[in-house]
Amino acid sequence: MVGGGFVLAHGLHFLEVCAYFGSVQAALNDLGGAAVYRSGATASGGLVGHIKQALENLVQYFVGAPAVDFASIIPDPVFDGHWPMYRFFGMSLGLWWVVVTAGLLVWNKLRPGPEVETLRMHWYLVYGVGLVTSSLWLLVMVNHGGFHERFIYRHLFFLWFVCILFGATSFSRMVWTERRTEYPI
Repeated sequence: MVGGGFVLAHGLHFLEVCAYFGSVQAALNDLGGAAVYRSGATASGGLVGHIKQALENLVQYFVGAPAVDFASIIPDPVFDGHWPMYRFFGMSLGLWWVVVTAGLLVWNKLRPGPEVETLRMHWYLVYGVGLVTSSLWLLVMVNHGGFHERFIYRHLFFLWFVCILFGATSFSRMVWTERRTEYPI
């Protein structure tokens, strides 16, 4: 059921393209052509060019230029058509990995224990799964990711969501554990 909305949205989009072009074959031709172009399969450079563009996409989306842009927190009332890259409190998602990892390392030095080390390892796992999942489109559809950042940054939502969920559940567990030790039942 979790992927039902995803599948339904793609099915409805396919039906929309079929209705627009008038046949299933015309829709398949259009979507196939778009996929070939978006993937960069027709671009020069072959596999090396594809890998180069994929790496540039990853840097563009996860590091950004600049990685810190606190001005992006406040929406610009005069919209000039430039959509900045996705930022959470002004920082790119790649920089957030550095901040959280550094925080966990400092916490482990100040209060050593297996629970902080376990938390850090879980952080690596959660961030890695979110990063790989969110990056798939950027790695496969390199042309699309390289030219449409105002749309494609939405693919990073999954990474953002799992990081927020991880932080919320970890904090909740930490508070619950502290409370249980301070006020035993």
